[in-house]
Amino acid sequence: MTTMMSLDPQKIKTCNDINPRTTNGSYKDLVASIKAYGILEAPAVRKVNGHYQIVYGNRRVAAAKSLKLQSIDCQVIDVDDNEAREMAISENMVRVRMHPMDEYEAFQKMADNGLSIKEIACRFATTEKWVTQRLKLGSLHPKVRKAYRKDEINLDACMAYTLLPAQEQAELLKSGVTDSWGIRKTITADSISSKNVAFNLKKYKGPKTEDLFGDDVFLTDIAECISLTDEHVEQRLTALRKEYAFAYSVKVNDFYNHIYTIDGIKYERSYSSQVWDYEECKYVGQDMSAKEKKKFGVLILMGPHCRVQEEIGWTVKTVSKREIKDKKEDSKPTETKKQNTMLRQVASNAWNKFANVDDAIKFWAMKRPMSDSKNKENCEKSFIAGMGWEQDRDNFDADVLTIAKDRKWNLRSVWTPDEEFLSKYPTHVLRKIKAEICAKAPDFKTKGEELAYVVKAFADGKGKDWLPNVLRKSR
Repeated sequence: MTTMMSLDPQKIKTCNDINPRTTNGSYKDLVASIKAYGILEAPAVRKVNGHYQIVYGNRRVAAAKSLKLQSIDCQVIDVDDNEAREMAISENMVRVRMHPMDEYEAFQKMADNGLSIKEIACRFATTEKWVTQRLKLGSLHPKVRKAYRKDEINLDACMAYTLLPAQEQAELLKSGVTDSWGIRKTITADSISSKNVAFNLKKYKGPKTEDLFGDDVFLTDIAECISLTDEHVEQRLTALRKEYAFAYSVKVNDFYNHIYTIDGIKYERSYSSQVWDYEECKYVGQDMSAKEKKKFGVLILMGPHCRVQEEIGWTVKTVSKREIKDKKEDSKPTETKKQNTMLRQVASNAWNKFANVDDAIKFWAMKRPMSDSKNKENCEKSFIAGMGWEQDRDNFDADVLTIAKDRKWNLRSVWTPDEEFLSKYPTHVLRKIKAEICAKAPDFKTKGEELAYVVKAFADGKGKDWLPNVLRKSR
């Protein structure tokens, strides 16, 4: 028998023996909801020894107490301990959580009906940024939302699609670009990341796109970015020349060279004056006196996408007697820049066409003298780990599998499955992979959740010996 009664929440007691939740969640979100709409579903209580005890609805009662409400509607039921415990468990288990896209679209409808972002945030006790993110996901192109409901794309992909106008979202989805990495790469191909630039972002006046789900802003006026970078570098050179022996800027493709030639003069790194900062991933000068600074120079390396790196501790390269002797004894002709370029192209062609993998590896060893040409295994690993990324191949994972499946060494020594690679597997295969690398892994309902769990497991170092089926026979 059930009776509806209005009760003072301060006089309603909690029974831990009945409540199945040993780890209670926060009720702050309910406080905002109750303020706006009241208690939508009455909690259930029973009378024990002259007082009322909660059967289910602990968070609702706790929220009512914090709001100091005088009374709330409750369902008063006549049940014993076992029945009360079963009802509490059932009430907590049978709930079906809204699909995330339903949640996003519901927020969008609230905004369409005139509620401001601030008002929505207040009603649900959350931040305005959180609401803005949900509104952005709720306004995705219908085809993108439909693909997410059908588990054809994951939440990370939806977040990446928000960087595009709705029509372009549909076109990119139709083209088959459905992983977050590929989407962002397509979007940011013609823009500069704010994380890369050295100039003051307040000076940039051009168009930009903010990533609501990250801490990045993409600057789309490349010409203005280059101009501001050049201005910043000139200012830094002027300041550095007052402290150091010299300061020059150099345009580079990467930041790993040890020697640069400027106006016919070679400059080399002097390691005695530098330390490697692992957090900043660059060389930084040690504490030096003003007198010591005059012994060394500074090079400002200007890389692709307006990346700038200042390196302290450069000196003019001197030719030792041993180098002069070695040069005289070396009968082999010096490789010209043109020959080196041709060799790089041959290596690239061999890689792209797969005409002969062994030839490609041989060319790679010639192109990179530091590879041990006598040690075929090291050459193969260098080829796969280095050449693939250098060519920035979209199908790098598939190409690595094609080459590595005939090799006896373990591919995992140079390669780790990432989100782009794993997202190509269907849900049931992801579950098999998960079971293989994590014995006690939980089950998830969507492919996106399964994928996220497996990607994180590999990133955390689990499944160190795992390989796709195509490679198992070669081990």
